[in-house]
Amino acid sequence: MKSHYKVVVLGAKQTGKTSILDQVINGSKHKFSTNYEPTIEDIFGAVIDTDRQTKEKIYLFDFSGMSAPLNIDAIKTYLAFADAFILVYAINDKNSYLIVDHIKKAIDRYKDKRDMPIITIGNKVDRFRERQVDCDESQGWAQREKTRLFEVTATERKSLIEPFVYLASKLNPPQNKTTFPQLHRKGKTGNILGSLEL
Repeated sequence: MKSHYKVVVLGAKQTGKTSILDQVINGSKHKFSTNYEPTIEDIFGAVIDTDRQTKEKIYLFDFSGMSAPLNIDAIKTYLAFADAFILVYAINDKNSYLIVDHIKKAIDRYKDKRDMPIITIGNKVDRFRERQVDCDESQGWAQREKTRLFEVTATERKSLIEPFVYLASKLNPPQNKTTFPQLHRKGKTGNILGSLEL
């Protein structure tokens, strides 16, 4: 069992990756903002609940937005240390959705046979009148690509809880109790930089 997990967050520019991470970790601690400097690289830390009432320490690596053609060397670098990926597009930006499709295919191509959770987040559902990515199309894509898709808005923390709890649960799935008995230790886990607790 790992003491912490590394999750890489990728997507096109202006899809709200940093806004999502800031909101899910900091929530109501400060006023929500959409005015961020362009990201080069940020690392967010959190202790996230799972669906089994356990907690996982997770570092979330937020990199600058990607564009086509993809930087394949960057994808290979991320694969060298990532335990999971979060792919983000904006529902009001078809190009960002196509970039996520390219990123997902590149990850699958270069991850060898490693089994790693990959979730996809369609952000900005609060701008549904500007929607360019059809919901049925994106759900069909997610099913074909074997990724779980969540549609959210970075302006509402409640919409962000489910994807992060789902991902934390997939990072350390329960083991078969009859085959792999687990040892339980008493102790206190502190927050890294922030916390996401239900």
